[in-house]
Amino acid sequence: MNRVGILGCGWLGIEVAKRLSEEGKEVNGSTTTSSKLVELESYRINAFILDVTAEVHDQEWEKFLEVDTLFINLPPSTASSNQQSYAKGFKQLMPIIESSPIKHIVFISSTSVYENNNNWVTEIAQLSNDDRAQRLIDAEKVFMKSTQFSTVIIRFAGLVGKSRNPINYLSGKKRQEDGRQPINLIHLVDCVNISILALDYMQNEVFNAVADKHPTKEEFYNEMAKVFNVDAPEFLNNSELDSSTYKMISNEKLKKTFNYSFKFPNPLLFKD
Repeated sequence: MNRVGILGCGWLGIEVAKRLSEEGKEVNGSTTTSSKLVELESYRINAFILDVTAEVHDQEWEKFLEVDTLFINLPPSTASSNQQSYAKGFKQLMPIIESSPIKHIVFISSTSVYENNNNWVTEIAQLSNDDRAQRLIDAEKVFMKSTQFSTVIIRFAGLVGKSRNPINYLSGKKRQEDGRQPINLIHLVDCVNISILALDYMQNEVFNAVADKHPTKEEFYNEMAKVFNVDAPEFLNNSELDSSTYKMISNEKLKKTFNYSFKFPNPLLFKD
């Protein structure tokens, strides 16, 4: 893995690109905005303006895809609001990808693809049929069915770190949900570490990525409110609840495969 393409240099993608560049890898990074080109280039990242939902111009994509490994981090909300066009955007790239030097792809997905089951969720659990989940599932299939390269799917839990914390937009609000539900979160540091490991794992596989501990929503938000010195959100009490569904994402497969120990195993210790 000497040349890596990062399709989507957003909150996570740019951190993965920076790490690879620091390690001496040649990195191509994509953005949809010209204002980000200078930032990418300042980290010695070869910057490209590319939009997976727009008409593909082969020459520019061919330059970008002149890599050994491709890391794709384009959430549906970023790539498209339409279920069909999200997967379609990736499908239209497949002929170019399959004719490129790429031998391995890491596709970033989400644990939101799983149904709530009031129990632990592994990689073989029932998948959800809601629109956003289906957009991700359809996109995963685009890459997993190719025989031209191997694909690792990483299904991340809620992403936290680098000033991104859900308390920032839930402070003081009343939530129409049960505060006793367990949370599924992961810190940016672990996201980057796991992404780097997956880039070298040249097999077809799916992994859940989530912190070890699952405190309740109420426990987490009360603690974060103290850390950030803001008001905690309010949750429904028992008398207001008709029913409550949840899921707890298991990370056992990932930890065993990569022999990985989380740097931030407990969301109650997320301080940034």
